[in-house]
Amino acid sequence: MSSEINLPSFQHIDTTLGLKYLNGNRKLYLKILNNFLDRYQNLKIEDLNSKNLKDTMHTIKGLSSTLGMVYLSSLAKIIHETSNREKLFEFSKTLALIIDELQIKLKEERASTILIIDNISSDIDILVEFLGDEYDLIVTLNEIDALEIITKEDISIVLLYTNINLSEIYKTLKKRAIPVIFMVDSLDCNMIEYADYIEKPFNKNKLKKCIKKYFKFNNIG
Repeated sequence: MSSEINLPSFQHIDTTLGLKYLNGNRKLYLKILNNFLDRYQNLKIEDLNSKNLKDTMHTIKGLSSTLGMVYLSSLAKIIHETSNREKLFEFSKTLALIIDELQIKLKEERASTILIIDNISSDIDILVEFLGDEYDLIVTLNEIDALEIITKEDISIVLLYTNINLSEIYKTLKKRAIPVIFMVDSLDCNMIEYADYIEKPFNKNKLKKCIKKYFKFNNIG
């Protein structure tokens, strides 16, 4: 659920107000914050002509209001309605403070990426349902695709089903120092050597607790 997603605390953004406008949807709120950062972190106000400035202020006025950037929205409103360039310095300073804060906080709170390697599609569906709102998930059904993903993507942790050919995958994961949680069909003696495992069928609370513990232990996310 989106309510389980933690939000950073901001000095210049009223997240309570922003969430109110978005009916409490934290996942959507974070997405729009990231979009705001991408769109305006390199904005050069001084390069805008009068029309572009007016259009930009109109857009920022509405978007910043929705996100809970109350003071920035009020400055954008004044500039948009009066073309008062005397307010541009205060606007630029306020925007810079917000951008700096977003760059730091959103980097800290970015979703960690979990690679799921499992050849049973019904189990993958369950994992996506349990974890999809809290983490970025990449899914693969076979060893070949898994090896390619591991070498190309920034993976935080791997959920690896032990019924798949493990040798090359595990060797690559160890080489890249990527943490692994094994998914097992039953708790037999062969699994004792592994640091962490999750037994099928999955229990949602145990699954999430195991992953959070492993993330904390490995200082991920």
